Amino acid sequence: EIAKKYPKSKWFAYEAVDFAVANQAASVLYGVNAQVARRLENAKRILSLDCDFLGAEAEAYALTRGYAKGRKQATKEGMNRLYAVESLMTLTGGNADHRLRVRPTDVGRVAAQLGAAVLELLGESGELATAMKSLAAGSPADARWVAACAKDLVASKGASVVLAGYTQPLVVHLIAQALNHTLKAVGAV
Repeated sequence: EIAKKYPKSKWFAYEAVDFAVANQAASVLYGVNAQVARRLENAKRILSLDCDFLGAEAEAYALTRGYAKGRKQATKEGMNRLYAVESLMTLTGGNADHRLRVRPTDVGRVAAQLGAAVLELLGESGELATAMKSLAAGSPADARWVAACAKDLVASKGASVVLAGYTQPLVVHLIAQALNHTLKAVGAV
């Protein structure tokens, strides 16, 4: 109605919190305007990169329901498993099966270290693997924790998902989206 009455007007919306960074990362990766939708009820393995999806993230109510449904499902593989890399204790970290506490500035390095480990397990050695190794330089994460997490994610390829928190920079979201693509989570989880 405003646009009809005032055709030269412009509408601006300012949000205190930017939840669109995940969509921005997916758009960069796929080259189209993309909207990220996650269905955790289909996930067997979940890696949270400073993403409090059980508490403070956008659509936490739907993600919590999906996660809980995956926890209740009794299959031969068992219930879903949650890995959390975070700087502060969150609801998601408190519910994690495996939690790694790192400084906020180290989440990106750990994400890249995990990415490099996943790509290595999958036999990928291209530009993405090289970039992940470079970004992982100086990661404080225990190599055994990273190796176990990466192995578990790869073992559940097609049912593993990586989530990055809204407070994380674009590079962490790009790593998460690249891992989701590599782990065949796009369209499945």
